[in-house]
Amino acid sequence: GDALSFVQHTDDMASYARQIVGLLNQVILALIDLPVPVITAVHGIVTGGSLGFVLGSDIVLVAPKASFAPFYSEVGPSPDGGWAVLLPLLIGPRRAAEVLYLNQTIDAETAVTWGLANRVVAVEQLQNEAMSLAEAIAAKKQGSIRHTKRLLHLDRSAIAARLSTELDHFVQQMVTPEAIDGFRDFVNQRRKAEVA
Repeated sequence: GDALSFVQHTDDMASYARQIVGLLNQVILALIDLPVPVITAVHGIVTGGSLGFVLGSDIVLVAPKASFAPFYSEVGPSPDGGWAVLLPLLIGPRRAAEVLYLNQTIDAETAVTWGLANRVVAVEQLQNEAMSLAEAIAAKKQGSIRHTKRLLHLDRSAIAARLSTELDHFVQQMVTPEAIDGFRDFVNQRRKAEVA
């Protein structure tokens, strides 16, 4: 997420937060709704709402240095992007709770062990492996692939409803001094780090 943009929208925070995260939720659901599998190749750190792109995917490949970190409990907003909705479905609610409460980073190997990713691939082979998977899936019977994907996402309406609730909590928290000040502090720390 663009932390600076949230800082710049403190006067209209509720509507801005609802618009930005609402669009993110639409993208997550669009990934789920695609009639073809979505393959994601992660080579760096995934933070905040951007995890939604991973969670909306069907197959996830990670480079050895890839990682996933929430930052919510450090900065101040409520989780978005499926952290509280989709992540527990993949790694379990207790693991997700610990990651979110303590702002723990999930490294590449742990992501595979916990079910957030399919496998670790050397960074220089990541793109080729993703393309090879896409080509292998494209060579299969596409009607079967479409039905399989639909069956894997039978709870789509429940996911949409829970993402909407996650959005409501995000907006409620984003208008609090805790979240607004947290974003300001986060942006100021990043600026100082860039100058140093």
